[in-house]
Amino acid sequence: MKIKILNELNDFNLIYSDMQKQFPVYEMKSKEWFIGHLAGKKYKAALFFNDDCFVGYILFYVEGFLWIDYIAVLSAYQSKGYGTEMLRILFSKYSELRCAYFEVEVKDRAKPYTIKRQEFYEKLGCVNSGIEYYFPGDIEPLRMDLFYKPLSVLSCDKKKILDDIAVVFNSLHLKACSLAQVVKKLGIDYEGSV
Repeated sequence: MKIKILNELNDFNLIYSDMQKQFPVYEMKSKEWFIGHLAGKKYKAALFFNDDCFVGYILFYVEGFLWIDYIAVLSAYQSKGYGTEMLRILFSKYSELRCAYFEVEVKDRAKPYTIKRQEFYEKLGCVNSGIEYYFPGDIEPLRMDLFYKPLSVLSCDKKKILDDIAVVFNSLHLKACSLAQVVKKLGIDYEGSV
C-alpha cells in the first residue's frame, strides 16, 4: 500500500464527496474550512492506494503529535484490513512524534459499531486516555472517548494530553467550542494554555 500526502486541493473534492456519505452532519466541517486548513502546514490529508487503486484517506493535524481528525476506507474496500494498514503506515511515517490521538464514540451496547470501533483502536495498541472528553458540536458538545497511540514515548501523562487537547481546540475546534467551555463544563482543574 502507498501513501500520498495531498498536495493539490483539487484532489480534495474526491475526499470531501466521500466524507459527506460516511460521516454524520454533526461531525463535518465546511468544505471552505478544510481548504483553508489544508493550505497551511499543520493540517494534512493522506490518500492511500493499493495497486494504484484509491482505497481510503486520513485527515490529520501535526504538532509534536498526530491528531487524527477523520479516517475512512471507501465503502467498496471496508472490512479488508485497509484501515489498519493505513494507520500503520501513518504511524511509521510520523514515528518521531510523541503519539497519535483519536476521538472515538463511547461504547454503547445499543450501537454495536461503537464497541467494534473501540476494539479496532485497542488492537492497534491505542489506549483510552481516561479523560472525560467532549467533541465540540454545533448544538452541544458530544461525549467521546479520547484514545492515544504512543509513537516515540511509552505513554502520555494527563497534563501532556490536556496540553495537546488545548492545541487542537485552538487550531481545529475553536470555531465550534472553546476548550475553556469544555473544561468549565467538566469542572476540571486545568492550568494549561487555554
